[in-house]
Amino acid sequence: MTHDVGKESSGDARVRSLRGGEGDADAALLALRRDLVGWATHELGANGRRAELDPESIVQSVLAREAVRAIGEAHDDHHLWARLRLAVRHKIIDRKRAIARRCNVELVDDVAIREDTTVEELVAEVPRRAFADVVAAATDDPTRRHAIEAVFVEGRGTAEVAATCGLSDDALRAALSRIRPALARELVEPLREFLPADEWRFCNEVIVGRQPLEAAAAMVGWSVHEARERAGECIVAALVAVYGPTVARWLPRVMGLPRASGPRGTGVT
Repeated sequence: MTHDVGKESSGDARVRSLRGGEGDADAALLALRRDLVGWATHELGANGRRAELDPESIVQSVLAREAVRAIGEAHDDHHLWARLRLAVRHKIIDRKRAIARRCNVELVDDVAIREDTTVEELVAEVPRRAFADVVAAATDDPTRRHAIEAVFVEGRGTAEVAATCGLSDDALRAALSRIRPALARELVEPLREFLPADEWRFCNEVIVGRQPLEAAAAMVGWSVHEARERAGECIVAALVAVYGPTVARWLPRVMGLPRASGPRGTGVT
């Protein structure tokens, strides 16, 4: 399990102090804030250096909105800590998604817009451009770039694409198989900007290392339940933020998974 910075006690001493019934309520609130900041700092890893993901700012925002109600409704210290920690995690996710939306807007701004460009065409261009960058980083061969996008993104058959590229079907299949590991590495790398270190490593093990969920979870010290929860809550959100919703269609092809299945553990199907 992920280590918790500032573990709560098993009783209700903190709750009683925060309610003013025992000890110094102000001191108890400062201690709670310090523990939550410590946990958020650990959770964010290197991302915590970004101004938009400052742990102090995130915790302060959560406490301003949630503290009074959480303290009043908490059954004990464990319940209070779990509730506020979940609120902090949701705030982290919200801010990461805001960053992702801004990144997508910046990508849209870079697209050469024709006068007759529709909104649908413009939005569709963003994830394709992101994947095109991945392909460009993986190979500088224009024929391979065309083949990769045609097979993995557009879902065209290898025989059809091979004919247009002047290759045999077997030669194209072999080339695509060789390029898959480089593509997977390039696909996962941008997610560092959106995920804490342990979530990024888990994602890397599943998508690049093609590890089963149980094995990838063990590598980062998670239970299988926690791996499934984080995959659905954070990792899929990061994949969609970077590559758009069509990632659900083409990522399994890049990974070489059977049609109608998704990366094991990421929740993409």
